[in-house]
Amino acid sequence: MRDFFKGRARSRRGSVVLLGIALSFSMTVQATPCSDNIPGKINNRFTDNGNGTVTDTVTRLIWQRCDLSLEMKVANSCSTVGSQYISYSWKDALNEVTKFNITEAAAGRPATWRLPNIKELATIVDMNCTYMAIDTKAFPDPSTTYWTSTPVIQFDVIATGINQRQNGAWVVDFRTGVEDQTAVGTATSVRLVR
Repeated sequence: MRDFFKGRARSRRGSVVLLGIALSFSMTVQATPCSDNIPGKINNRFTDNGNGTVTDTVTRLIWQRCDLSLEMKVANSCSTVGSQYISYSWKDALNEVTKFNITEAAAGRPATWRLPNIKELATIVDMNCTYMAIDTKAFPDPSTTYWTSTPVIQFDVIATGINQRQNGAWVVDFRTGVEDQTAVGTATSVRLVR
């Protein structure tokens, strides 16, 4: 009986090692960028306008390539504007869009930027991508979750075991491509559209 249990212990260790190798391989496979060789995928969907924006050739929307707290430094890289990356509450995000448009107008550029609604932001989700569910050629250095302008009135939040009702807004998580509801006080990233 003792030998039987020794064999089982070795078998479990072997299973754990094999599971670890499988997970490691799985994580390596997931870290691949978007593929253009997928049937039905629209290749070159985004046109780089050369000014930190891209035009979606399907929806005709113009998107900022970098998050609001980042700026385009070189062709395919975003860098922080100040000393650190900034995430915004929903109210702060709406206020920052207004400030951004004032700056754009003062520079003589179109001042029509806004937070996208949930349907618009969902159009740039690319489920053919396995690392982030977004085309990282068009949108370099993406964050994970982004605000939309679409509010959610009174959704349920369970905090410390107590069910509470809060106001929120829709977000898109670009790690998974999933749309979700988040409390308006949550710090999240911002991508502008016009």
